[in-house]
Amino acid sequence: MYSKAARDIRDAGSKDNKQLAIKELSGKLEERVPEYQEFIIGFSDILYSNLYTRQRQLVRYIMMKVDVHLRGETAIDYSQFSIEHIYSQSGSKLAEEVKASIGNLIFVPTKLNSEKLKDNEFKRKKELLKKNKVPIDSAIQDTERWGKKHIEKRLHLIANMAYSEIWKI
Repeated sequence: MYSKAARDIRDAGSKDNKQLAIKELSGKLEERVPEYQEFIIGFSDILYSNLYTRQRQLVRYIMMKVDVHLRGETAIDYSQFSIEHIYSQSGSKLAEEVKASIGNLIFVPTKLNSEKLKDNEFKRKKELLKKNKVPIDSAIQDTERWGKKHIEKRLHLIANMAYSEIWKI
């Protein structure tokens, strides 16, 4: 579909014909947008931790887009950022899939992650995130404890943000 659209745009000739080819591609993309329920199922399957490493680049991309959206700016060097688990990976109370969920991840400067956040408890991490001006969403802001239900709530918050604001077609 993409290569055909690229050829159609290239071969369109006039500006009007190119706009028609782009409009046709846009229509095809809109037809392929999944319903929210289908989207959240796939989004929930995206995991990253020391045990789930295959989707690392996808998770970095998603977390970068969320950070840009929350900051409202893009003048950040994201190559200097890393993925932090809000509920520590070394914590033993939660299932690995829950700890690896996007709802438990945040994108932070690598130096902040390695030198300060480490394996701190949620309350301390939240203080450090605020102090270091890392944008935090309402799911983190509005709670004093962090566990499975908070991770699931934040997963849905991020999924909704991604679906309706960040990647809206």
